[in-house]
Amino acid sequence: MPKFAHYMVAKVAREMAEELFELWASHNEVYRAFEGKKGRQRFVERVAPTLFEDARQTLAAMLGRDDVDQRMKDDIYEALTLDAELRAARPVAASVAQVPARLH
Repeated sequence: MPKFAHYMVAKVAREMAEELFELWASHNEVYRAFEGKKGRQRFVERVAPTLFEDARQTLAAMLGRDDVDQRMKDDIYEALTLDAELRAARPVAASVAQVPARLH
């Protein structure tokens, strides 16, 4: 897993990649061929880093939920704050990257 993500963000991204693999493997013969442990692991390692921003959004959304206890919210807030510093050092997917209008 990349070095430039807080462990909580990386964990959520990894879980998201696992779910994507399950979904795709159940509906696509190409992904079904990857079904072995090594194939799944390779898929997750490659896809999870592209999901860091989605993981951050998922964690941020949890901050506003009533069914999440305050301790977990505090941990999430700390993770997002610490990850913000690491975020600048990691590559951003082209679909997420935004170029300020003044630089066009």
